[in-house]
Amino acid sequence: MILRTQIEPSLSNLDNLNLIYPWIPNSQSIRPSPQNIERKKHLAQQIDLEWRSYKDYIFHTVFGEKYNVDREETGYTKFVNQKNFEYNHEWAFQPSMFPYDIKCDETNHWILWNSTKDFNYNYDIDIINKIIENHLQCINVLDAPFQFVWYKNPKPTIPEFYHIQVFWISGIN
Repeated sequence: MILRTQIEPSLSNLDNLNLIYPWIPNSQSIRPSPQNIERKKHLAQQIDLEWRSYKDYIFHTVFGEKYNVDREETGYTKFVNQKNFEYNHEWAFQPSMFPYDIKCDETNHWILWNSTKDFNYNYDIDIINKIIENHLQCINVLDAPFQFVWYKNPKPTIPEFYHIQVFWISGIN
């Protein structure tokens, strides 16, 4: 069966799916590797020092918005002027900066971000499926078949943005 849909992120469901589809994370792999946990901690410190907020950092790094610098007596703070924000891209689809430690090397762990809604918003499943399919068709230049599953992380690090965890694989396994 080809998978292209949302899945329930409960640990038991992930474990059951992983038995059939090893490219889907299980309860043992839904966390970043120890190295990525350290990288995440370091990045959080850097953001706290250099940026006005996580939201400003994401607007710049994920959606490509230009930032300004507020030159205060205490140092320099980067920020995105949201009054002039152009919402150049409502959606961004990119590899996870902190991928889960999934044992299947063929698994791709990406994040689908939305610049206009926060994490509490619930999009229709069919809309999200179509957005992911469109992005993967653009990435997949060889026209190889692909599968994907996605879910909203029950414990989001950045609730200011709607974003989901997407796991995909080229080919049908």
